[in-house]
Amino acid sequence: MVLGIFCAGGFGGVVYELARELNQKNTRWEKIYFIDDVTNEAVVRGTSVFRYKDFCNKFSNKESEITIASGEPYGRNNIYKIIKAEGYQLASLIHPDSYVSSNIEIGEGIIVLWGASLTPSNLTVGKNVVVMSHAHLSHDCLIGDHSVIASSAVISGNCKLGKCTYIGINASIREEIIIGEYSIVGMGAVVVKNVPDNTVVVGNPAKVINNNKRSVFN
Repeated sequence: MVLGIFCAGGFGGVVYELARELNQKNTRWEKIYFIDDVTNEAVVRGTSVFRYKDFCNKFSNKESEITIASGEPYGRNNIYKIIKAEGYQLASLIHPDSYVSSNIEIGEGIIVLWGASLTPSNLTVGKNVVVMSHAHLSHDCLIGDHSVIASSAVISGNCKLGKCTYIGINASIREEIIIGEYSIVGMGAVVVKNVPDNTVVVGNPAKVINNNKRSVFN
């Protein structure tokens, strides 16, 4: 079995180091590669980079799995569609120094970095979600597919995040808040009211400043 890390940029390097660390503790993949249709580099971090079609031609969906190393929900969603169209399974990568309760529901392809905590008691995390370092997800929450929770963000109990949401660094979300689909919560924002779909909020208390224009393409 081999692992393909889709996206060879900065966050791709973080995911690569996480995969290497997991593999050193318990061998899961014979080889780890990057997949990237944008970079012109043939080797990144000492690891070969494949175009997606070339990866598919070399490694079937029976002998490989893929993880998505985009830190942006729109990109994660689009790459997910491409991968699933070819029948590939997504690998979940969970850092051993994070806390992920065995009593929560987790979708495929989740990435959880060091120091993050996903508490027990009715927490549901959708597929292809990223939870970055030191973020905290509390009880009775629903995190929508393809969402990204940035470092040190705090999501209180009984919150619901729609698909493809982005929660910025150090943002705080009060209990019983709903964040709409394709919405962005800026770094350091303090959210005390529900956030509509397709919007960008910033500040303390968080206020709507714009529409998320990328969402119109979905």
